[in-house]
Amino acid sequence: MLRAYNELIHTTQEGLDYLTDQYAGLPSPQAPDVFQDVLLAFQQLNVTHEKMGGLMKGDLLKEFLHIVEMLEGWFDIPSQEKFIHLSEVVLPAYAAWSEKIQFALHPYIVH
Repeated sequence: MLRAYNELIHTTQEGLDYLTDQYAGLPSPQAPDVFQDVLLAFQQLNVTHEKMGGLMKGDLLKEFLHIVEMLEGWFDIPSQEKFIHLSEVVLPAYAAWSEKIQFALHPYIVH
């Protein structure tokens, strides 16, 4: 389960990177679908957190939930501001959280 979770963290990062690239110019018609996929990934990450018990606790969980909150108003953000929101708010927060959770996971997924 932890290996799949780790892969989902990377896949979610790729989705956020794709969206950032898309909103840097004119978004492609696939951008809304990718955003929906990113939301589904966040939902799956959250479901996994419940199964992880003590590993996902305290500040890591709070940081993750804060990132989710950052995405809640997505459809209300004007298209021209989505790039700024992604690149300056969401991505740095996700990258910092991702680094911390991967550090915590490392002892459990390395052979």
